[in-house]
Amino acid sequence: MKKRTKKKKIIADYRRKMELIKKIAQQNLLLETSPPLQKNSLTEPKIKSVNKKTVNHQFKDISNQKDDQLNLYFKKDLKKTIAISFFIFALEIAIYYAMIKIR
Repeated sequence: MKKRTKKKKIIADYRRKMELIKKIAQQNLLLETSPPLQKNSLTEPKIKSVNKKTVNHQFKDISNQKDDQLNLYFKKDLKKTIAISFFIFALEIAIYYAMIKIR
């Protein structure tokens, strides 16, 4: 399988967000429509606009989850990097003192 590029990942995230927005909009439209029209009435049902607060709340939840995951991966990676760096530094010191004893 080919690796996903950054652009493909960004596009996939954008698609997921758009799907969430569509679902939220559809739910809000279904909930906010007026009651069914009477037979003699010629008026159309009133449809309210999508509540921006709920959409923003959904984005905040998604972004918070991603931020938490990124922080977790960053911390794990940082710990591994520090451990490897410390090991290499200790190895260099050991080689240095070994070279001094040989001379």
